[in-house]
Amino acid sequence: MPEIVGLDRLLPALAGRACVAWRGDTAVSGDDFLVRVGAWHALLDLPAGALLALAHADAVEFAAALYAAWLRELVVLVPGDTLAGTLATLADAAAFAGECGPATTHPAPVGGASAIAGPLPHGLDGTLVLQTSGSTGAPLRVAKTLRQLDAEVRTLEAAFGARLGPARIAATVSHQHIYGLLFRVLWPLAAGRAFEAHAHAYLESVAPLLTRDRLALVASPAHLKRIPAGIDWHPGGARLSALFSSGGPLAFDAAQAAQAATGECPIEVWGSTETGGIAWRQQSGADAPFAALPGVELECDDAGTLRLRSPHLENAGWIELADRGERAVGGGVHLRGRNDRIVKIEEKRVSLSAIERAARAVGLLDEARALVLAGERTQVALVGVPGEPGREMLRTQGRRALAAALRAGMATQVERVALPRRFRFVGALPQNAQGKTTEAMLAALFDWTESRPLLPFFDWRTRDAQRASAELWIGPDLYHFQGHFPSRPILPGVAQIDWAIALARLVFPLPPRLSRMETLKFQAMIEPGARLLLDLEWKPERGQLEFRAHSKAGAHASARLVFAER
Repeated sequence: MPEIVGLDRLLPALAGRACVAWRGDTAVSGDDFLVRVGAWHALLDLPAGALLALAHADAVEFAAALYAAWLRELVVLVPGDTLAGTLATLADAAAFAGECGPATTHPAPVGGASAIAGPLPHGLDGTLVLQTSGSTGAPLRVAKTLRQLDAEVRTLEAAFGARLGPARIAATVSHQHIYGLLFRVLWPLAAGRAFEAHAHAYLESVAPLLTRDRLALVASPAHLKRIPAGIDWHPGGARLSALFSSGGPLAFDAAQAAQAATGECPIEVWGSTETGGIAWRQQSGADAPFAALPGVELECDDAGTLRLRSPHLENAGWIELADRGERAVGGGVHLRGRNDRIVKIEEKRVSLSAIERAARAVGLLDEARALVLAGERTQVALVGVPGEPGREMLRTQGRRALAAALRAGMATQVERVALPRRFRFVGALPQNAQGKTTEAMLAALFDWTESRPLLPFFDWRTRDAQRASAELWIGPDLYHFQGHFPSRPILPGVAQIDWAIALARLVFPLPPRLSRMETLKFQAMIEPGARLLLDLEWKPERGQLEFRAHSKAGAHASARLVFAER
């Protein structure tokens, strides 16, 4: 293995290197790479200091363009994706290179050019800007000097280089983010390891590479949580040199399953765009702590506040992290969540605030609150208060239509993995006695399942200690219309009773058991599209709840329901 070289002196070191990267079965030599640097350099004839937005799915082309831009003394801006909403935030870029959709001004050069193999003109002073989401949800640009990136590469080599040896680097992650940029492009280039030009969309295509080379896999928690069965991870007795994961902590069961399948316990690397790499762990036991990377200092106080001092930062001082922690016995820290509204979904940093803004911008909601629902698969959920257009869509087309319209409208602003998968529409956000809407109150709205049919969208008209009135929008896609009846959907009477009890429990302290029903009447059918008024009166001294359902068409149902403690 050649000694790791500085990123500023990388190009001269690549001259004559037999293999820098692989495109499928075709090797890209160091000289081939330097020719591509020359081609991009000829194309990017822009003034020094200009801001260049760069995106390219091919990691070889991306790296060649990056070095060509640094040779031109350009500031390179790397967006996390090329969605229309993301590109719209890059209006200050002087040019768009590579594959930036319709905004592209400098597509990849087709012809060859003279190779460029000189060092960067100003050493480690080059600048790279990564665009990600900040804690406020607004697009956040994080500038990285070449000196910082060089320090990251040296740290990774010190921590993991010995176990990799001359391994070929395969990846399932994008190099448009700091993790992929370092692990599958800059670190391999500096350490003399060949990397794959294209990321693998599926793990099935990774394992066969083990028959050709010693292999290290740079993966994501999303891939490692769902390793397909039937993959031979040991063809001819081969095995991975290392398995990396970053973007969010793996559950212990997922880490163990990944080790059982591949033979390698994942090396989980904790860090962020802002901080760079911080710490790492391998889960030999449940809730294994993270140990600081070489040269990184990490402190955790009794309140769970984490502080960091690192060569990967622009200055040498201590900074406070958004992550919370707990000191581990024997050293290291356990992560215990975050202080801000940035969450991790499928290894992506997702701003709940940005999701809420995107939902309101569609024009169908007056208010929106996003939250994360834990379970077998972590997913984003949205509680929305529809405005008049949204309410009309609910009444005429139903919940699914409104949810679909919101997802479609948000798709240009929010990455697919962060689009809400579950929705609840309410007349007003729930509030506690202090007038606050808590996360627990929002999560409770999603406790309703198929076994406990969903309430329709409703809006309270009046509420006090003994009386309440709610307006219900009876959408056409309500669960209750399924099979009742196919030729003419009619709301079952039992659903009306269920709704009366469910709504009453939201405002009155009803005893737990329904003892009996008295004076039950169903006077007129309720069909899709109706707007129903449900009047409730609670008589605690008798344990009686009286309800009356009516609309402009007249009375629909009424009853007296008697409750008992046991």
